[in-house]
Amino acid sequence: MFVTKLAACRQARNRPPSERRASLLGTMKTTDVEIEQPAVRQHGVVSWRQLEEMHVSRWQIRWRVRLGQWVRELPGVWRMRWAEPTWMQRVWSAHLWAGPLAMFSHRTAAALWQLDGVKLDRIEMSGPIQQHRVEWLLVHRTTPIPRQMQRTRNGLPLTSPARTLVDLAAVCGEDELERAIEHAFRRRIASVHEVHHALRRMPTQGKAGTGRVMRLT
Repeated sequence: MFVTKLAACRQARNRPPSERRASLLGTMKTTDVEIEQPAVRQHGVVSWRQLEEMHVSRWQIRWRVRLGQWVRELPGVWRMRWAEPTWMQRVWSAHLWAGPLAMFSHRTAAALWQLDGVKLDRIEMSGPIQQHRVEWLLVHRTTPIPRQMQRTRNGLPLTSPARTLVDLAAVCGEDELERAIEHAFRRRIASVHEVHHALRRMPTQGKAGTGRVMRLT
C-alpha cells in the first residue's frame, strides 16, 4: 500500500501546479485544509510553530515529506508541493525560519520597498540570528535593529527606508546607491534627516560605505 501511495504521488508531480493543488485538496483531511490557509498567504510555506499550534506532529510532517507532499526549505519550514519556488516564497521561508528579531535588510529590503536600481540577489536579513548555510540566504549578524528603524510591509518585517539606504552603501555600487536614494526621496518614504539619524544610530562596526551616503544626501 505504501508503494502504491508513493507511485501516485510521483505521477501527481508531473501535473501543472493548478491541477496538482486541486488534486491534493480533493484528498486532504480537515487538518490539511487548515494548514492550507496560512500556506496560501505565505506563498506556499508553513513553519513548525504554526503546525504545532494546529496539533500537527513531527511524525505527520515526516510522513508528508516522505510522500512528496511537502518539501523542506529551511529548518522548521516546509513548502507545499503545489507551490512553485519563487523569490517571494524564499522571503517568507527566511522570515518563518529566522523569527521575530530578524529584519529583511540591504538589497532585500530595497526590493520590498520597490526602490529603483537595486538588483535582486540573495535574501538578506539582519539581526541577532544564527548563520545558515544555504546558497540563497545571507545573514548579517548585528545587534537588534532599533525599533525606530523597524517596519512591516505586507506582513514581513524589514528595515525602514532610511536604514535600508544606509545598509545599501555597504553592498551596492555608487550608481545603484544613488538611484535608490533619489527614488526614496522622490517617493517621500525617506528624507535626508531620517537617513542622517539612521547613520548616527548605526553601530561602529556597521559603518562600511556610509561616507558615500553622507556625500549623496
